[in-house]
Amino acid sequence: MFRVLRMALSAAAMLAITCGATAAPVGYEDPHILRVESSPGQTIVAYTPEQIKAAFPQRVIETGTPWTEAGETIRYRGPNLKDVLDRSGLGDVRSIDVFAYDDFITAIHKDEITDYQPILAIERGCSAADHKSGRCADGQEFRPLDLADSGPYSIIWPLDQLPKSYTAGRNAIWVWFVVALRPSQ
Repeated sequence: MFRVLRMALSAAAMLAITCGATAAPVGYEDPHILRVESSPGQTIVAYTPEQIKAAFPQRVIETGTPWTEAGETIRYRGPNLKDVLDRSGLGDVRSIDVFAYDDFITAIHKDEITDYQPILAIERGCSAADHKSGRCADGQEFRPLDLADSGPYSIIWPLDQLPKSYTAGRNAIWVWFVVALRPSQ
């Protein structure tokens, strides 16, 4: 578990270095609260994973990521990022800054969100290992993303639909530990 978390944090740090991302401001102490802000410190709405699950239709993406083995896919579930932005008052912005709990920050353009329809994942498909370990009960299909999974919120894209230039050039759009969304300045 700690190895996965350490790998995720290392990958995020490398992304920050290679993609020109900067550190997020201090002030996001609870990774279980997602804030949608109009400007720094001006929260429009805040969500818990349970509220996200109840308030928005959930969509499943089964995809590889830039960091999974070739051919390996993972099922993720959560609302369309566009729906969250639209309902939270950011539907007409040109780009958003995404802040992560590990101090990562990146900008995502609205046309990318519209064209490729990422989700704000809050759950991950249960694996055989999850069932064997008891992390998922018999018949349980999904489990909440936790910090060891780089959750409780992650922006997940359909990798096979992204242009080839996005793998490594735009890997910063795959954001783990999301804690805030805000219009880019």
